[in-house]
Amino acid sequence: AEGVPVIDCLFEVRGGEARVADTTNLLPGGGFEQAERNHPAGWSWSDDFGRVSVLDTEIKHSGLSSLRLGDFSGPNARVMRTVEVKPFHQYELTFWSKTQNLQADELRVTILAGQRSLNHTDLEWQPTHDWKKHVIVFNSLEHEKVNVYLGAWGARSGRFWIDDAELRCVGGVHLLRREGCPVRITSED
Repeated sequence: AEGVPVIDCLFEVRGGEARVADTTNLLPGGGFEQAERNHPAGWSWSDDFGRVSVLDTEIKHSGLSSLRLGDFSGPNARVMRTVEVKPFHQYELTFWSKTQNLQADELRVTILAGQRSLNHTDLEWQPTHDWKKHVIVFNSLEHEKVNVYLGAWGARSGRFWIDDAELRCVGGVHLLRREGCPVRITSED
């Protein structure tokens, strides 16, 4: 199996258990609680904010509102944020989605570093489904910044909602244990 290295990920040991030291949510604003002029607060942009993408206080997974995408004026309905990451670290993106009569080519997440996609996960969705949690794991490779896109490509009709998006550093996932894939644990001393 191919493996992707996780290098110098800091863990803290407490009570005999090692956990990733920094679990900061790198997507503040992932609850879609507030708006700025042209996009949800905490995000870099969204397609046609105020018409295609709006904060919805009626339908939400939690909190005060969610991001609703509908009334499509173009082929895509997305929200995007540029995030600083540490090279060769593993990250987990989680969010909730809900759909209503959605007709689109794809409902997906794209993590881009330049022109390179760092994830290859297809989201399972139906034209109409209740709130559903999605989990996407990716490695930052040599990159220090990534663009996180959530949304629909080829959107034609219907609506969908996104809420409670979080991005956190996690330890190695699907750890490979064989010659050529060493696991090294070091301490401050």
